[in-house]
Amino acid sequence: ITLAEVMKDHILDSADMPLREDRVAVVPNAVDPDEFPIQDRDPALARRWGLPEGALTVGYISSMVEYESIETLIDGFKIASERVSEPLFLLLVGGGKHLESLQAHAKKAGVQNVIFTGAVPHDDVLRYFGLIDVFVVPRGKSSVADLVTPLKPFEAFSTGRAVVLSDVAALQEIADESGAAQTFRAGYPRDLGRKLARLIQDPQHRRDLGVRGARWVRSHRTWDRNVSEYFRVYRELGYRGTVDDALRAQAKDHASAGAPARRRDPRPAHGRRSSVSAGTESTDDGKDDPARDGAVQAPRGMVSIPSNGNEDPQSNGLRAVVVAMKP
Repeated sequence: ITLAEVMKDHILDSADMPLREDRVAVVPNAVDPDEFPIQDRDPALARRWGLPEGALTVGYISSMVEYESIETLIDGFKIASERVSEPLFLLLVGGGKHLESLQAHAKKAGVQNVIFTGAVPHDDVLRYFGLIDVFVVPRGKSSVADLVTPLKPFEAFSTGRAVVLSDVAALQEIADESGAAQTFRAGYPRDLGRKLARLIQDPQHRRDLGVRGARWVRSHRTWDRNVSEYFRVYRELGYRGTVDDALRAQAKDHASAGAPARRRDPRPAHGRRSSVSAGTESTDDGKDDPARDGAVQAPRGMVSIPSNGNEDPQSNGLRAVVVAMKP
């Protein structure tokens, strides 16, 4: 079980033994919409940080660490500021060992209207989302950035922000599946600046992105929805124990609705270590393989754990392995 299709591909391609594609399940990062509702601007918090009424705010909420490539955001913001007439501010929320370096970078580059809040109380984070009109995740190219989908885009979607993502593989996957984010070429401030300028000058498009993202996470990226996929996996592993009626109904609804689109550009079987037959990929409309909606089939091609005599009688001896990466 892993976080994203790009991570699934990595697992399949780097396996030391043949591994069937349908034996790797994706349970993505998600959000609780009740904890991240749509946010309006908090006037008192805006005044505290010197954000004028009517000014547009580009921002990011994250640990200030090197792999986030926040320098790209600072430089792209400067380019956008020079292209638009609207008053524009950059709000960077969070602390970290790279904070002083970023402050020095902004000063040396002569970027105006940049606000570094430093670390803020966790209970206040939601209010800061409400200050940001365009939420940018600027991660640069790296093996971690290409494989790991962060939580922040989902939280930004849920709060109704217009979202811009770099095109590292993990973030591009989010943009493609949601249809609710602009992307720019990772590590290229000029491309980011152009995209920001166009978005700043198009308030209707910003609103459309915010509405689309908020709807998408509530339909496809909630923790409650993820429970259904875990339930499906453990049933395939042989679990036949007690199941809450609400979970059973939710899993049935999930199966009938179909999980999010699984692969945008599936490679042929000979391109990966897999014995999955043709036709098991989902279609672009987000519907799962129909075979997954039917009766649970006995798992094949799995490594069986030798019994030690203490096996649960409701288990078939197979195990689920959860694989995730965090920098």
